[in-house]
Amino acid sequence: MVFHLKFPVWRKVIDIRKDERKAHNGVPLRKRTDLSFLDEIDGNEAVLYEAQASCAVTYNQFKTNWVVWSLIDDCFEPENEDNESSLLHYEKSSCPAGPGSDLGDISMDTLELDDAGCVDEECDPLTIGHSPVDKLPPDPREYFCLIWKYRAGYIWEEWHNTVDNLESSINKHVR
Repeated sequence: MVFHLKFPVWRKVIDIRKDERKAHNGVPLRKRTDLSFLDEIDGNEAVLYEAQASCAVTYNQFKTNWVVWSLIDDCFEPENEDNESSLLHYEKSSCPAGPGSDLGDISMDTLELDDAGCVDEECDPLTIGHSPVDKLPPDPREYFCLIWKYRAGYIWEEWHNTVDNLESSINKHVR
C-alpha cells in the first residue's frame, strides 16, 4: 500500500528557505514561488512551496513482518524541535489529548495531563503525534489507514491555508 501526495505550502517568512537538494540535472527537487508581490507584511514575504508526502507499507501474506516508509517534505519549515515533521519534535514531546487523538479506550476523565494538555506517552511521528506508540493497530492495513487519515488532514489544512491566503491577498488588491 502506498500514497504520494503533492501539495502547496504557503508561508510568510523573513528569509525564504531554499531547497538545497538537487535532481540529477541540477534543478532543485521542490519548487518555490516568491509571492511577495501579492502580500508583504512587516517584512515577511509570502512564499509558495511545493511539498510532497509519501508513505509505503509492505508486509508478508501473514502480516507477521511489515515495514513502513514515510517521507515528508519539510524543507520549508525551520529546523527546530517544534517542526512536527522532524523526529526531534517527538523525542521531546508527548501525545496531545483531546478531540482527534487516538488514545484507544482510555477515558478523558482518567488521563493524567501535563500543563500543555498532553499525555505523557511516546507518540508516533507517522500519525503526526496523534497516536501513542504503544496503542498503534497491529494490522499493517489499519496502520496505513491511520497514517493516511492524519497526513491527508494535514495536507487538507495546507491547501485550505493556501486558498485562504491567496483569497486574502487578492482581495487586498481588488478592493
